Amino acid sequence: MDWRSDYDAVSCRVTRCPASVTEAIARYLSVMGLRFGAFDFIVDDHDRWWYLETNASGQWGWLAEACDLPMTDAIVAELLARA
Repeated sequence: MDWRSDYDAVSCRVTRCPASVTEAIARYLSVMGLRFGAFDFIVDDHDRWWYLETNASGQWGWLAEACDLPMTDAIVAELLARA
């Protein structure tokens, strides 16, 4: 599945990760020795989160723009806090 094949059909909405997902992401980053990762998930109709992949240098700028989110500021602040 490649969502880019029909970009006009893609929708996004702001949501909060369940605590279990947030904790799993933090563990993954720690184990892999990463300070950043772009995590891809699908959330199904039953609100189940399905992990797809992690990109250590994933692209997220398009998502920040599509959802009008201050992701750049948040990522920079997080990276600087850990420097």
